Amino acid sequence: MCLRRNTFSHRMLTSERRESRNVYCMKRKLEILYASFVIIFLCVLFCGCSKPPTQEIENAEQTIALAKEKEADLYAEHLFNQAEASLRQAKALMQGNKYKDARKTAQEASHFALQAISQVEQNKREMGEETERLILESEKFLAELKMLAARAIKNNVSIERDEILSSIGKYEIDMLEIKEQFRTQNIRQAYHQVSTTMKSMKDKKETIQHAFDLQPGT
Repeated sequence: MCLRRNTFSHRMLTSERRESRNVYCMKRKLEILYASFVIIFLCVLFCGCSKPPTQEIENAEQTIALAKEKEADLYAEHLFNQAEASLRQAKALMQGNKYKDARKTAQEASHFALQAISQVEQNKREMGEETERLILESEKFLAELKMLAARAIKNNVSIERDEILSSIGKYEIDMLEIKEQFRTQNIRQAYHQVSTTMKSMKDKKETIQHAFDLQPGT
């Protein structure tokens, strides 16, 4: 009877040991599996970060090219310049193997370019409205300048007659060119030229008016 009990106890003990060993082995396998997963994840993460951001830079180049095609360089100049500057910086960072910073900067370049594109239409419209106002103002100013020059010549005011007449002729040609640029939607060019022409006409008027002031009785 005692022998049977001892045998039974031995079998129970052996079974418990086997079960404990199995649990230990299972835990060990799970630990190894988890550690392997962590190592693989870190390797993938590391490799991803160390890869040159060629795609991001290519995307930025394409977006900037599209922005230029949409005339963002003319009507959203500040943002467009930021996009180009960021792209140059991204390329420099990539050459210096600073891939993480290069990737971020290239993405910023694309963002600036997209922002520039979104502002083109509104900025062009506003610049067009201002250009149209300046054209009307310049034409009125040119008419006043011609009358002032004619009065100066009639009263023998001491002015460079030929130079004044030549300038007025040039202003008339400039205004024709400006109106043609505006008609063909070259708004930026028309805006700059009319602004420059307007300033030159004001300077010329001041010169003639000064000559009047220096000559008594006129």
